Amino acid sequence: MMAVNGKRPRSWFFTTVFWAVVAFGVLAALGIPRWWESLTVAVVGVAASYGWWKRRQRGEFWIFFGVMCSLVAILAFLATGRALLTTVKVPVDSIGQETIVCGSVMNPAPNDSLRVTDIRTGEPTTRPQAIPHTQLEQACVKRLDYRVAEATAATVVGLLLAGRAIGHVVLSSSATRTLSALPSPERRTSRLRRPSRRH
Repeated sequence: MMAVNGKRPRSWFFTTVFWAVVAFGVLAALGIPRWWESLTVAVVGVAASYGWWKRRQRGEFWIFFGVMCSLVAILAFLATGRALLTTVKVPVDSIGQETIVCGSVMNPAPNDSLRVTDIRTGEPTTRPQAIPHTQLEQACVKRLDYRVAEATAATVVGLLLAGRAIGHVVLSSSATRTLSALPSPERRTSRLRRPSRRH
């Protein structure tokens, strides 16, 4: 991508760092994200975005890149909504027929209503050895905390990509000043047609 003044902007380093940290954030969100991973992605991603913003130039495919970043950002935000709003069910057996319905992050089930239920009928099951209620609570807390971490990682990735999309669409201030400093075609034509003075 060539700059307006004919020099290549030195944004490749920040672009490489940005996409590397976004890829790391996506992998973290798909796995078991830890709080320090999301924090690292946020800090490094913001720093790389700032460096790219200061040096960016509008290229030939700015619409394509802006749209693609926007679409991926929307997918990340949808993943955030899924992590926060979908019901969490924790299996308690190897087959997966008996689960604990923990509710969602935004609407968790009350601790006193946690039961082991049959996934086929939705009714509470009777077990020879009942699971202690504290274990039911711990299982739900652990799974809901994981959903919070997943939502955090997806939100960080979505915000970084949204900022990138805006950067592709909005022309940088330095490029705007460069364009305004260039003579218009009418001025260049008038200068060429202006007769020289005879001494």
